[in-house]
Amino acid sequence: VAVFGPQPHKCVARLQTLNCRFVMGNTDAYALEPYPLPHRDDQSTLFNEVESWSAAQLTDADCDFIRGFAATQTIRLDGEMALLAFHGSPRSFNDAIRPETPRTTLNNWFSPPLPALLAGGHQHVQFCQPYQRSIFLNPGSVGMPYASSGRSHDVNPTYAEFAIITAEKGHLDISLQRASYALADLKKAVAASRMPAAAWWLADWVQA
Repeated sequence: VAVFGPQPHKCVARLQTLNCRFVMGNTDAYALEPYPLPHRDDQSTLFNEVESWSAAQLTDADCDFIRGFAATQTIRLDGEMALLAFHGSPRSFNDAIRPETPRTTLNNWFSPPLPALLAGGHQHVQFCQPYQRSIFLNPGSVGMPYASSGRSHDVNPTYAEFAIITAEKGHLDISLQRASYALADLKKAVAASRMPAAAWWLADWVQA
């Protein structure tokens, strides 16, 4: 929820004011036990600099809050309907579910009976599609959404992604949403943070 951005502590502090339930993600686990990421290319060193700096901005109280995150959360909706939330899959926060993920793979990651709605993240891309008798939802990313571009890699548009779920009288409605903000404001936050490798980190951000 907070690593790899300019305001780790402020982000966690804001989350603690909300009446929400949280699931543990891969970068949340990293924040609690930082370690060098494997060297893959010339950018690996920069990734490590930003991630280790982000983890170092968290207080002991911040980390205690993150330790309270669960692997999964089940939320009762209307009537017999429920939502199962997780980061990657119920099995692991590192599992990557994409629109093209084979059903045979998903069958290994999910055990029946399944609730009406399965909600996961990890891929930072919004999508919603049926799976067996359920619906799989990725609400996207609030802090670092990905979008295709004409470049050789994805870019990060300046919008926060989320989903609004309405369950009433046995009917389930899912609305994928985006809230845009100014790239100039993001640049100000980065400059004020003194985050390392700031110019590199900002290079892929584009105004939505």
